[in-house]
Amino acid sequence: ASQMWHLRWNRTIDCTRRYISTSGPLHFRQKLAYKTRYHWLLDLQKSRQRARFPWIPREPPTAVNIDDQRIEFPEMQLDFIVPTDLNQCELKPYVDWRASTPKEEELTADKLFDKKYIPKIQNMYERGVDKSEIIKKVTS
Repeated sequence: ASQMWHLRWNRTIDCTRRYISTSGPLHFRQKLAYKTRYHWLLDLQKSRQRARFPWIPREPPTAVNIDDQRIEFPEMQLDFIVPTDLNQCELKPYVDWRASTPKEEELTADKLFDKKYIPKIQNMYERGVDKSEIIKKVTS
């Protein structure tokens, strides 16, 4: 299939071959990896949004201008608290997207009282403390 034989009108046999032209310009679009294209597109969208909404700051504000005075708030600066020994840390860096959301019961005053005071009251009752002292301890 790489060679094709043609019979010309003057009855000479001509062999036409396919050649790759190395001197002509290459008119092809360079294809980027999906990840590169996607991140480039996100950066483009972010820059367009910033141009559309210039009053939205790029970084979270750490200071406020009040009466032509700039007041710094150190509490508003971002701090990352990282434990020194990550082996003992209970928090894990990755949560599976299929993980179920824990359902907690509604916290009422009775449940809060049971969690906070019932163990103390039972301990005092077992030690033989008088009821009036237990009530004073709970109400104070």
